[in-house]
Amino acid sequence: MTDVAALGDHVRIWRALLWVGLEAMDDPATIAAIEARGRTGRPLADPEWIAEMELRIERKLGPKHRMGV
Repeated sequence: MTDVAALGDHVRIWRALLWVGLEAMDDPATIAAIEARGRTGRPLADPEWIAEMELRIERKLGPKHRMGV
């Protein structure tokens, strides 16, 4: 069994824990970056990783370039 009240003493921000895991839940900048990317649907990763995934799925993951901008 789990003592939910006791868990509350150790985890201050449950939403952050569920979104980013234990390692990053105390870093507001990391949380904000992940939430921002969740709204845009764009991945938060190294450009090299994104390029590899784009090759694998044969689809662009990055932002679309607008004409004249």
